[in-house]
Amino acid sequence: MSDKLINFSSIKKKVNVTSHTPTYNLKAVLKETGLKADVLRAWERRYDLPKPHRTPGGHRLYSEYDIETIKWLMARQEEGLSISHATELWRSLKASGQEPLQQVQALQRRMGLFNWRGRLKDRLFTLLP
Repeated sequence: MSDKLINFSSIKKKVNVTSHTPTYNLKAVLKETGLKADVLRAWERRYDLPKPHRTPGGHRLYSEYDIETIKWLMARQEEGLSISHATELWRSLKASGQEPLQQVQALQRRMGLFNWRGRLKDRLFTLLP
């Protein structure tokens, strides 16, 4: 067994920690997500998700967490859920003490591992005679 010390700072970088600091304006969020402004505003009004911070002038500022929430909701729509059912699922996960984004991030990490294994396997088979 190795006596290596664990570098926790490198582990923290690998675990996707999503900031709750309001940083991004509406235009940046729309560019990042591909969502239309009127759709995002409707989600905020109808479903109270996401919940952007408001500046004293009334402008929306979104955090990375807000952006990932939007992407999570969009992914549920791509899977066939309506936006109302996606927001219900979000709330039910939160009510049960689960963090929806952490579930997705854990799955993405596992998929990255599986993809890496699959690429390695494919590479090995191409090297065989």
